[in-house]
Amino acid sequence: MAEASASEILAQPALVGHIQPEYEMAVATPDGAPCPSGKLGLIKGRIRRNGPNGPEPWIDNGDLGWMSSDGRLFVVGRTADIQDPSAISIGKISPEQEVEHLLRLEWDAADAAAVLTDDRPSGPPEIWVGVVDCRNADAGKLEAMLRQRGIPATVRLFALSAIPRGANGKIQRGRLKSLIAGMTATGP
Repeated sequence: MAEASASEILAQPALVGHIQPEYEMAVATPDGAPCPSGKLGLIKGRIRRNGPNGPEPWIDNGDLGWMSSDGRLFVVGRTADIQDPSAISIGKISPEQEVEHLLRLEWDAADAAAVLTDDRPSGPPEIWVGVVDCRNADAGKLEAMLRQRGIPATVRLFALSAIPRGANGKIQRGRLKSLIAGMTATGP
């Protein structure tokens, strides 16, 4: 697989790259059925050593995403982040991924990444969201949209210059949480 250029990733943050002919990538439902282009599912891959129908096994790398009809692979998260694995088959993703998706769609955020905090003693969970170039986002409206989707949560938005990502473009949620925790310790 060829990695996407920086400009492509900035334009489409979930983009990982273009599938090269020697590789085969697929997106499948939890029961193994292929997903159509654009449908969220489990990402699997294999190298074509013996042609397209060679005996190479499919490898599940633990990622969730979709494949575009033109062969681009998009990764939105990890299967470990899904609390209910059956939700994959109906296209429901984690609260963090839902928040990121909504910010990109509703407020045209250049980039967004969320972490669910686990340090609240009671009440709904709190989701900390780092946003890049998203000045008009409204935490209250975002919370209402989440409630409509069955996610009771409190949302706090934090303006960032960039989302911490690894070399593969995946969000580094541990680094994000530490960065935002540092911001909350020093005040708004």
